[in-house]
Amino acid sequence: TNPLSASIEVKGGASEKVANGLIARFLLNNFLESRAKELRNLGNAAWTSGKAKEALDYYTEALVYEPKNAELYRNRSVVYNSMKHT
Repeated sequence: TNPLSASIEVKGGASEKVANGLIARFLLNNFLESRAKELRNLGNAAWTSGKAKEALDYYTEALVYEPKNAELYRNRSVVYNSMKHT
């Protein structure tokens, strides 16, 4: 049994399936956000170390996990533009 579902006092039938679906969605969203943040931090570290291509790759991968994150697009565009001008 899912330990999180125990805190939701819903047992049986469609209500339990809905509750389990919400829990699964929450856990998935949490994972996606955490992974994107981890990749963003790696990109930031690469960027400050002068590794533009590496930073670009990290930001691009992070967007797979959080495609609506404007900060990732901004960071990636800054890196990309710097690469065009070198």
